[in-house]
Amino acid sequence: MNKHRMAFLIALCLAPSSLAAQGFDCGKAQTPIEKLICAAPEIGVLDKELNAAVQARLTAAPLDRETFLADARQWLRLRNKTCVVPAGALSAQQRSAAITCLADVYRARLAAIAAMPLANSTSPMVCISMGPLFR
Repeated sequence: MNKHRMAFLIALCLAPSSLAAQGFDCGKAQTPIEKLICAAPEIGVLDKELNAAVQARLTAAPLDRETFLADARQWLRLRNKTCVVPAGALSAQQRSAAITCLADVYRARLAAIAAMPLANSTSPMVCISMGPLFR
């Protein structure tokens, strides 16, 4: 994913969301994972919750903004590598597996954000956010 695309996704996550269930405009969804987030209401809700958690974190710890945003970009890369969603029509089994994977990754990220200290930390936040997936 190029730098401009990643910056766009981060901006979408940080922008105030509309009445949609997800935290970004589904009319602009391009990747298979974005399309699945829009098509699966349960993941859309988790995406919106993550958007709210990101906003709250940035408000609560403005001095950590750059570190947190770098961690958010890393999390998006890891999400995309962990939950591979093939292009095209998904079988029921592929869809179910992708939704389960995304739900697990989103819940782990939400828990990690909730557990993050507000002061600048020397430990990489991404390890905290993805750790529960690999236990």
